[in-house]
Amino acid sequence: MAKSSLKKIAAHTYQIDLGAVNCFLVEDSKGFTLVDTGYEGDEVKIYAALEEIGKQPSDIKQIILTHLHADHAGATSTIQKTLKIPVYASETDGSSLAKGVSLRSNTKTTKGLLNKILKKLFVKDIQKINVIENINFLIDKQQLPFGNGIDVYYTPGHSAGHISFLVKSDNLLIAGDICANNLGLTPSIVNEDLEIGLKTLKQLGEITFDKACFGHGNPILKDAKRKLLNKFGK
Repeated sequence: MAKSSLKKIAAHTYQIDLGAVNCFLVEDSKGFTLVDTGYEGDEVKIYAALEEIGKQPSDIKQIILTHLHADHAGATSTIQKTLKIPVYASETDGSSLAKGVSLRSNTKTTKGLLNKILKKLFVKDIQKINVIENINFLIDKQQLPFGNGIDVYYTPGHSAGHISFLVKSDNLLIAGDICANNLGLTPSIVNEDLEIGLKTLKQLGEITFDKACFGHGNPILKDAKRKLLNKFGK
């Protein structure tokens, strides 16, 4: 039997490995909040992952997006239209997604030979995706009423409107692409503004969490805040 793409990483949170990127399901008494959606077509993998735990697509009640890139928002329009559920994003990135724009021209590859290689292998320069309609805009430090309580934190740099989500019941930060954790913690392969992104990483000390998970790479399930600040907080 093939290894499951679904992994329970906290009491209420599942990580789905979509291949190029991770997305997440946060469970509460009413169903699931889907955090990011992968590329267009990845909805098939998400629905299959739900079946692994005896659930179905209709158990997804809303989508929240960390940012606009196609590997995180590409399947959103299809899922939204199929399930007729609300979508939430920052105003900065959500306004672009409402026009079908998923990549801004100021996005640059982070310096270093390895990043150049990884970009060629894994990063698709997809500028357009299917338009996402009726996006609900989120504000910094907003408290969402689902997912057992999820707090919104603006974490710009990778994109101007990048946001992260604190799942309070799990003491877990869904960090999106503020950094990656493939072969250890590293800045994301591409950023709109690396300087701002590094400043964002230093400011993680203002948020209380013990676990963290990322769009790319493995979760950190203990002492995540300390490990991130040890790496980036200097």
